[in-house]
Amino acid sequence: TMRFTSGLGFFLLATSVFARPLLPAQKLSDLNQLIGTIKSGYGPLKYKEQHLGLNIDMLAREYAEKIEASKTNGEFYYLLVQFVAEFQDSHFGANLPTTHKSKLNFTTDYVDGKVLIESINREKLSEEKFPFAKGDEIVTFNGKPVQEEINKLIPYMGQGFKVSAQRKASMLLAQRSATKVPVQTGKVTLGIKS
Repeated sequence: TMRFTSGLGFFLLATSVFARPLLPAQKLSDLNQLIGTIKSGYGPLKYKEQHLGLNIDMLAREYAEKIEASKTNGEFYYLLVQFVAEFQDSHFGANLPTTHKSKLNFTTDYVDGKVLIESINREKLSEEKFPFAKGDEIVTFNGKPVQEEINKLIPYMGQGFKVSAQRKASMLLAQRSATKVPVQTGKVTLGIKS
């Protein structure tokens, strides 16, 4: 069972279902099926190859190595999400069929190069115990610069514009759906500047 808790008392909203681990050959078969579907049906593929230098065959080899090395089904599925995100197309993406979510009971946004608190659920986070406010900047996440955590999320974004990927990743900092990115588990510490 997966659970999400932190020093702020946040919880994962669903429990995981244990599934039989996929064999490496099954994972590679799924990757090859995805590649075949992209090659035969993704309209902008030639454009991406000619103008952005994307090489689907090189990308396929790179991800086949990563997938062969993957240890869990979840790791494998998130590699597929990252593979599709390599196309940097906000109209083209992969999602996992899951209801798993994690939330810190506040939302964030990316404004002028900073991750700011956008809203706070004061029913869950009392002002007395959590004296941060809308507009405060998150500067650290688990003792590291917040940008390091954002950089972990960017490979799942699949945005054509770098700032859009940065913003979307920043918005997932405190509220994550496992359909797109791995959910945060364990305790979370934040450094916040008013």
